[in-house]
Amino acid sequence: MNASGARPDIKPMIQYFCGFANEHHRQLIPLLRRLWDAGFKLGGVRPEGEENLNDHIYEMRDDVCAAMDRLSRYRISEQGFVRISLGDQTLARLLFDGDWRFELHLDIFGNPRADLATVQRRLLSEFEMDDLDTIIEVAAAFVDGVVGQAFGYELRAGAKPFLRARLNERRLNIELVNLLVYLRVLLFFMRKSDLSLFVRSPMELLRLMEDLQDFFHTMADTFEENDLTVELEAEKQVVYRCGKGVKPNLGSRFGPTAIQLDAFARIVAAAVRRGE
Repeated sequence: MNASGARPDIKPMIQYFCGFANEHHRQLIPLLRRLWDAGFKLGGVRPEGEENLNDHIYEMRDDVCAAMDRLSRYRISEQGFVRISLGDQTLARLLFDGDWRFELHLDIFGNPRADLATVQRRLLSEFEMDDLDTIIEVAAAFVDGVVGQAFGYELRAGAKPFLRARLNERRLNIELVNLLVYLRVLLFFMRKSDLSLFVRSPMELLRLMEDLQDFFHTMADTFEENDLTVELEAEKQVVYRCGKGVKPNLGSRFGPTAIQLDAFARIVAAAVRRGE
C-alpha cells in the first residue's frame, strides 16, 4: 500500500485497516452496499456533528490515503467515534485510537424501544449463508495480517465489558469476562427477536441446524487454512477451540472444532448462583 500523501499522524492500525480494505474491496464493498441498501448507516461522529460515511465507501477501493485521513478524524483522541444505526436507532458505537485495540459498544442492549425484529428482517432480506462464509474468510485474513501486533478488542453492553479478545502469536483468545452481563445480552436479544423469522416449521428447524453446522465447519477450516487458532475462555477454562492444531470432538462434520458443552453449562450455572 502506498501511503504517500497521508497525514503524518496516521496510526498503524488505521493504516493497516484501510490498506486491508483496499486489497479486499471485491469482497467487502458488495457486502457494505447491501447494508446501505437495507437502510443501515455508518456515521463518523465528532463534537461538531456527524458525517455519513456510507457516501465514502469507494474511498477504500480508489483512494487509500483519503480513507485513512477520514477514519483518523473519528479517533477517541479526536473526541470521535463511528456509529452504526438503522433509521433513528443506534445499534452500536465503534471506539478506537492509535493502538491496535478497539471497543464495540452495543447501544441497542437495554434500549426498551429497541426494534430488533426490524434489524433482523433487513439483514435476512439482503444476506445469505454464503455471505457469512465470505465474512469469515475476510476476518481470518484480517487476523492473519496483524499477527505480531498487540491486537485485541472488547465488547461492551450498558458500559460494562462482557467479552475481551487478544491475539497471542497465532492464537486468538476470546474471554467472557463478565458472564452475567453476557447472559443478560443473550436474554435481551432472545426476548426482542422474532424467532419466526428463522423457524416456521420443523423443516426450517432442520435447515437452521444444518446452517449452524456449516458455520462451525467453515470457521474451523478457514482459520486452520490461515494457520490460526481461535479459543473461547470462561472462568479461566477453554470451552471452545477451532482451527490449527485442534483435535475435533464433534466429528468430521464440524471440522477441527472442540466444544466442552458440559463444562460451559457448569460455569454458567455457577455464575448465575453467585449472582455476579
